[in-house]
Amino acid sequence: MPAKPERGGSRDPATENFMSACAQLRAHPLFAPLYDRVAIIRVERNLCPPRGWAVVTSNGYVHVHPKRRGEPAEWLYVLAHCLLHLGFGHVRERPRFREWNAACDCFLARFLADLKLGRPPEDMLIATDFPARGEDRLHAFFCEHGIPRQWREAGTAGPGNRAIWSSRTSR
Repeated sequence: MPAKPERGGSRDPATENFMSACAQLRAHPLFAPLYDRVAIIRVERNLCPPRGWAVVTSNGYVHVHPKRRGEPAEWLYVLAHCLLHLGFGHVRERPRFREWNAACDCFLARFLADLKLGRPPEDMLIATDFPARGEDRLHAFFCEHGIPRQWREAGTAGPGNRAIWSSRTSR
């Protein structure tokens, strides 16, 4: 469960924007059931890389950057992306994991664009005109042809980082 903003302290726009996105997910008919089943970790020294937004683990933990500034629409997109990885069962080990992760991230970018939910942060903004539909077909395409540069940064873990889907990483 995300931490509540401190009362009586100075205003923290980063936390306010993050909490606004959490509230929208709790109220959304598609995302509320997913949101209720995860634990959101937004503290120092969690698993989120320094330049990332969030990472999700296979056992339902979403590690969110504790100080990252983003608009509510950006946090909504990032958190929905993480929840959908769990909801679609993406969080499993696969051969050629790098390609699998990229395929899942691209699939979710298109899914969220079609859903018109939130707004991808600038560093996650990609074109969604992929050569295949569905994670499995994108995975096969990426395994055969490589991951094109324009689709390498669709994930929430930040530039050069991959998802953390091992259930051993639950701290």
